[in-house]
Amino acid sequence: MKYTFKVDKSTITESISVGDAVLVYSTKKEGSDNERYRISKLLAQEGLGGNMDSSIKRFHGWRGTSFGNSTTSYGVYKIQKIIDLNEDYFRITIDKEDIKKDLP
Repeated sequence: MKYTFKVDKSTITESISVGDAVLVYSTKKEGSDNERYRISKLLAQEGLGGNMDSSIKRFHGWRGTSFGNSTTSYGVYKIQKIIDLNEDYFRITIDKEDIKKDLP
């Protein structure tokens, strides 16, 4: 099984390719069900810092809420497919297996 989601191109700071390992995380406004997914190759290596202490890096779980926006990290996955939807978005398909499932 694989997971597919839309990613805003403006949130991707590195070039990405099929086969890359990326950290999958999301942000959403408090009280909203609208999650905005993001990916990062750099964060796949080190984890996502918390908002109270950015030096505490994690691959999974809630990472904090700042200015009414909650951030949650879902793990590290390999990209299986990238579809260029338009000038603003990619549709990303990732493998189901979390590469760092045993790490916090």
